[in-house]
This record gives sequence, C-alpha cells and structure tokens, in this order.
Amino acid sequence: MRVLTGFLCGCLVQLSIFITYHIFHNAEREQAFDWLILAQATGMTFGPTAGICLYVYLGWRWQFIALAAWSFLATLSSFNKKYEFTIPYYKPLAWNHTIKKCRNIFKNANAKKMYVFVYLTGVFHSGLFVWISAYLINRCHFGNEEIGFALLLFSLPGLLMAIPIAKTIQKNGFNRMVLQGLLVVASGIFILVTNTVLWLVIFAIAILSIGYVMTQPFYIGVINSVYKQKTSGLSHGIGFGLLFIGYGTGPILFNFLNSYGILEPTMMIILLEILLAWLSVTSNLKAPDLFIQKATEGGNITV
Repeated sequence: MRVLTGFLCGCLVQLSIFITYHIFHNAEREQAFDWLILAQATGMTFGPTAGICLYVYLGWRWQFIALAAWSFLATLSSFNKKYEFTIPYYKPLAWNHTIKKCRNIFKNANAKKMYVFVYLTGVFHSGLFVWISAYLINRCHFGNEEIGFALLLFSLPGLLMAIPIAKTIQKNGFNRMVLQGLLVVASGIFILVTNTVLWLVIFAIAILSIGYVMTQPFYIGVINSVYKQKTSGLSHGIGFGLLFIGYGTGPILFNFLNSYGILEPTMMIILLEILLAWLSVTSNLKAPDLFIQKATEGGNITV
C-alpha cells in the first residue's frame, strides 16, 4: 500500500503540472503556476507536520479515511467544470523511444550535476527534518504532541515566502538563491546547536523553514532548468523521481547517524551543504519559467 501510495502521488505531481499548463491561457498561466507552487508548498511542508498533530487525536486510520473523503469530494468538484485543453495532449507511449531519451538526458554534463543536486537536496531536507525531531526529543525533552506543534512552525514561514522567492528566482536565477538559502539553513542549525532556549529554538525552526523553500528544487525551478523542447515531460519526471528517492533515503541515513549522537548527523548536514553549494556554483544553469517561455514561443509540452 505504501508503494502504491507513492506511485500515485508521483503521478499526481506530473498530472497537476500538465493540466495547469493546458487549461489556462497564456496570460493566466503565470498566476496559475504561482498558485500551484503554493499548493505544493502547503502539501509538502504543512501536511506532514499537521499529520503529526492530528495523529495524537485521530490515529493514523482515521487520518487516511479523512484524506480519502476529502480527495473524493475534490474529485467530484472537478466534474462540475468543463476544462478545455488548448492542444491535443495524447500521444502513444513508446518505451524504446523513452529509454533513448533518458540516455540522451544523462549524457549532458550539466543535467548530471543538476540531478545529483536534486537527489542530495531530498536527502538533505528530509534528513534535517529527522535531525530536528531528534534534537527536540534529546535537547528540549519534547513529546510527540509538542514535536508536532513545533514542527508545524517549520511549514508556515516558508509557505508564506514561497511565491515571493519564486518571483525573485525568475528574475535573477537560482544559483545565488541556493547559496543564500544554504547560509540561512546553516545559521538556523548553528542556533539550535549552541542554544536550548525555547524562543530561540522556535526562531531557528522558522529560519530553517525559509531556507527550505530557498533551496527546494521544485520551488526554485532547478528541475525546470534541465528541460529541453522534446524531453520536457521526461526530464521533469526523472527530477521528481530522484527528489522523492532522496526524501526516502534521507531519514534512513540520519536515523542511523542519530543513534551515535548529535555530532555525526550535524557533520553530515555540513558535508551535504558543501556539496550542494559546489553543485549550484559549477552548474551555471539559469531557471527560467519554462511554461511561460514555451507559451510565448508557441511550443508544446511532450508527456
């Protein structure tokens, strides 16, 4: 069931981007994608922390039931609207052609660096989430409910900053934003390591939330930067796949390191920050708004 859930969630990410591109006209598309980014930020940061809080009162079974009911209602609401796609969107799937495109993508040196960056970012942020939880247990002596409410703060500042950060990156590119975001994360970690005062802990978590959005590959357009006209859908899918694999392996790695104390996982966080900074500097790729650019040029997205 967990594998099936992950598979369907991955499909929904691609489908939401594809539908948003095709049901909005050129003038409306930029605003639509801003709202899509905000929705993704809400789900990926607010959702897990809210789930921890609700688990105390509902249990995991009722959480799944409530999620299923909400999804069913959202699906029903979509049938009340008649969406018109701007261009034909169905194309037969040829596996040999798809595999060939994958090979061509990975032959590009910049694409290789960016995919490594995307994967390591998933490991970094999910591991950092585990590290914060262990910190709140060992240093602040928090219980499950207190951890849930504390981590809820991890989502809110970044959520509010998601769209302004995306706007800034559209103008200046993501390389500088990544470096600044890594510095923000480093400052938050430094505060946590050197202090256990509650208000400083909360302040540091808020800082980490903003740093998360400043370095998250989807929000800042890193995945978009490896697009090409004929491989856009495929390269996007590979990027998201590697990102979520990183989200899965990060907790495993950091749970193992947490068993040795706080020094080992902290050193791993520093190492990952150095690697991510190096990759962002050496890639020399910009992050344009792909969908707006293609709409202006009259290009199509291949799925």
